[in-house]
Amino acid sequence: MKLLLPLFFVFNYSLFGQVNYESENILLLDNWQDSSLYANFYSAKYNEVWGFTRDGVEYAVIGSTEGIHVFKIESNDTLNLIWEDRVTSPSASNVIHRDFHDLNNYLYAGCAERSWLYRFDLSYLPDSLHRDTVFNLHAIHNLFIDTAASVIYLDNDFLGTSSKYEIFPNGDINETSLLDLPFYAHDFFARNDTLFANCGHEGLLVIDYNVSTPIYSSLEFYSDKGYNHSGWLSNDGLIYAFADETAGKRIKICDASDLTDIEVLSMIDIPYYDNLVVHNLLMKDSFLYVSYYEAGLQIFDISDPSFPQRVAYFDTYQPANQGSYYGAWGVFPFLTDDKILVSDMQSGLFLLKLETDYLIDSSDSQQQCTISIKNSIVENDGLLYLSVSNLDFPALGRVYDMKGSIVSSVLIGTGVNSISLNEIASGAYIIQFYLNDKILGIEKFFKK
Repeated sequence: MKLLLPLFFVFNYSLFGQVNYESENILLLDNWQDSSLYANFYSAKYNEVWGFTRDGVEYAVIGSTEGIHVFKIESNDTLNLIWEDRVTSPSASNVIHRDFHDLNNYLYAGCAERSWLYRFDLSYLPDSLHRDTVFNLHAIHNLFIDTAASVIYLDNDFLGTSSKYEIFPNGDINETSLLDLPFYAHDFFARNDTLFANCGHEGLLVIDYNVSTPIYSSLEFYSDKGYNHSGWLSNDGLIYAFADETAGKRIKICDASDLTDIEVLSMIDIPYYDNLVVHNLLMKDSFLYVSYYEAGLQIFDISDPSFPQRVAYFDTYQPANQGSYYGAWGVFPFLTDDKILVSDMQSGLFLLKLETDYLIDSSDSQQQCTISIKNSIVENDGLLYLSVSNLDFPALGRVYDMKGSIVSSVLIGTGVNSISLNEIASGAYIIQFYLNDKILGIEKFFKK
């Protein structure tokens, strides 16, 4: 497990227009914006971000209200705009969603507010892309390619349906099935013909297509439930993380070793920010990269999935937080040298770098403080008794009811061995302990 050194930097990047981007363990390499783009009713000009590599060169793609913008990432870590597929028209102001994925020699692009799926030929790079095919498919809100199976999954926002298409070596696609899902699927993750479908208020659905009769399993009921929006599976297939796109709801880290019985191991959010919204999340190695709307990019170490901790962040959104849909839309961490792409709905495309020099291995660190509860039953005195060791600074305790709502937040100082819970009603609760963004423990208790 990696631990964060007690060190952070808040930079004022003078070369980026004197904008103060608050950050920890992340460097800003470049930022691209275009003031001429039309804004939609979210005051947003930008949406999804994607990246890919061709002939050893890395590229970035960002969607906007007006189209698609492609950049070469230069050797000096700058963004060089090389090509755009753009329609400048007032009608662009109704565009909100675009999505991208690439396979072999092609980039696929969908748009929820348009009636097409575009395919772009990458063989003309580094000079340009060629839009060589337009598939007449309506309102593609999200798309995901199972690269191992050469299959693309599409959801139709207009009809509320989902489809599975085979991708042929020449880049053509052929619909193999209209997915028979019991719920509308908002987004997907797929690997080796196993599909994770994020089904909004209906929760998570998992389908195994490796057998003649697909096997369905679901996670419909879980604590802190909201609008199940997006998720990602670890490389070893043992951990799945998903986000509920609902203000104040936390990220869920799950044991996915048994797909018929997915179990939530822990839930994470940002300490001291109780009403923000999570959008998209991706995993790379033991890190979870999250586009957290108004909180920008957040990175968590989930090498111990029961006790994840935040290790870095970069706040791309400058105005005051409103607990709504502004700020960081997408993230793409799969570049070399710990470079990261982030799209911000108002501030464009960011090229960032995770400063891993500031991460150390816990085996070399000093003994860590611990907080736990001594007795899981809160008696008539209303006190929850604690066992505290090696605590040199105040820690934060958050008490959640079984619906996932925060009912109390308390500071636990040195020498404190109990906290008063007289203000909460009888029932079952969960308390989660934080110190400097590290989760020290999660325990359940019952108040009489």
